Amino acid sequence: METSEELALLRGIGCDTAQGFLFAKPMEAEHFLRWASDWRQHRQQSLFSEPVPVTAE
Repeated sequence: METSEELALLRGIGCDTAQGFLFAKPMEAEHFLRWASDWRQHRQQSLFSEPVPVTAE
């Protein structure tokens, strides 16, 4: 997942889990552990905390 538009599309079909460059670039394992810990502390403000409206084009 690289864009907020992709996130909106997936949320629109009921997906609540995603990974990709939109959230973080590839990183070493030790950096990931720190990143994941920080993310968990702030996930109430994450991209998945609020519904994203989706419209058909």
